[in-house]
Amino acid sequence: MSILNKPFQILKNSDPWLWISMLCLIAIGLLMVYSTTAISSEQEFGESTHYISNHLARLGVGLLAFFIMLCVPPEIINKCAPSLLIISIIILTFVAIPGIGQKAGGARRWLDTGFVRVQPGEFVKIFMMVFFAHYISKYKNIMTYFVPGIVTPILILALVGLLYLIQPDLGSFVVVAIVVSCLLFTVINFRHILYLLLLGSAFLITAISFSPYRMKRFLAFQDPFKVASEGGYQLIQSLIAIGSGGFWGTGIGGGRQKLFFLPAAHTDFIYAMIGEEIGLLGALTVLILFGVITFRGLQVAKKHIENIFCCSLAIGCTALISIPAFLNMGVVLGLLPTKGMVLPFISYGGTALIVYMIVMAILLKLSSYTKM
Repeated sequence: MSILNKPFQILKNSDPWLWISMLCLIAIGLLMVYSTTAISSEQEFGESTHYISNHLARLGVGLLAFFIMLCVPPEIINKCAPSLLIISIIILTFVAIPGIGQKAGGARRWLDTGFVRVQPGEFVKIFMMVFFAHYISKYKNIMTYFVPGIVTPILILALVGLLYLIQPDLGSFVVVAIVVSCLLFTVINFRHILYLLLLGSAFLITAISFSPYRMKRFLAFQDPFKVASEGGYQLIQSLIAIGSGGFWGTGIGGGRQKLFFLPAAHTDFIYAMIGEEIGLLGALTVLILFGVITFRGLQVAKKHIENIFCCSLAIGCTALISIPAFLNMGVVLGLLPTKGMVLPFISYGGTALIVYMIVMAILLKLSSYTKM
């Protein structure tokens, strides 16, 4: 089999439900990114295609990474896991250093490579998921003990969490923590699950209570109309967009909230624009597509139940896609406090789009080993 044919052969043998769902989400994303940015792009850059062109370029990089990762065996990923933890700590430390980490919007989350600006914290999500899948498979015999089975992962997670919070990037750390918890829940006993849930709840309460900015967002989540002029404006505009879409929507390009009413309409709140322009039908379609990825991803994990690393890797990949998706949709619908978080495969792309393409490639590679 030639090198060029190998990724397509793997894709052919993989779970079609996964890659078809991914392609549908990408197609919806392309449509909505152009629809939500055409007018603002025209005003800012004198052409309506500026944002969609950038999105397509990053999608191209993501597809290249996707096909490369299709050819990487899980055994190689497993061997690289310890190094990925070290790399995670190093790059998150670099980001936190003034003059090296690039600051925007009050947060220092980017590194400028000279060619493109990347957000290392997005790659750390994959690295941590891979590392903990490796850790669980290697130390499976002690995972039922609180010390050192559970304490060691918590300390590692706490160190990475501290580096995330320095940026600050609470949203990314919450995603990493939930993904790691999903992995740990498969091997630890029920009593330790309760400990982790209590610890996680205490962390979130502390993080919100000692941050005026996060507290403002939490209060806005409780009653956005009461604090409309402060933290509730974005959520109100999101709810207006969804409510005005009805079942069929206003039509592609017919949405009004993107006309400088709804901030981050092409990134964090693009699901609201789907609800406005494609209606309840479009919003439910996106929800179902992510539901399919979640279900089929867990089926892949089930097929690898005898191989702890591959099973954990499949669970981690599934969680790394589905958790940000459901959190994003929950925020847009007012079911969760507002937090900057893109919708996988759909939101205007950057580092996150490339990362999700890599994650899906790993999941498809794992699915190609089994007959679904």
